[in-house]
Amino acid sequence: MNRELMPMTIGKLTSLQTLPFFDVGEDKGHKIEELRSLSKLRAELMIYNLEQVKGKKDAEKANISRKLNIHELGFHWVKIGSPSAAEDTTSINHEDVLEGLKPHGNLKGLKLQNLEGKSFASWMMSSRDV
Repeated sequence: MNRELMPMTIGKLTSLQTLPFFDVGEDKGHKIEELRSLSKLRAELMIYNLEQVKGKKDAEKANISRKLNIHELGFHWVKIGSPSAAEDTTSINHEDVLEGLKPHGNLKGLKLQNLEGKSFASWMMSSRDV
């Protein structure tokens, strides 16, 4: 599937089970919340252009934790460059967004690309009961 052909308002396809990738955009119909109602997604999902997501609250709108049949996730940011200051807003955005994208506890694989934060999300650092 060509990324330029991503349908607008894909969130209306509530019975959709396969969506190998989603490109986040700034325009209505391409924002992260389009993933909210896609609870039947299965297998893998790669989410690109996460720099377009403004923070944790926006990221939470995707309801990633409720997509129980997703086993492989990929979170991808466009590499903007090295932080020029200790309080770089890109780093803050990355960490905040990652925090809001918490998946369910039975995830089998996670890929992070171009994450420029200074720490991982708290959900990545907590141990699960075995």
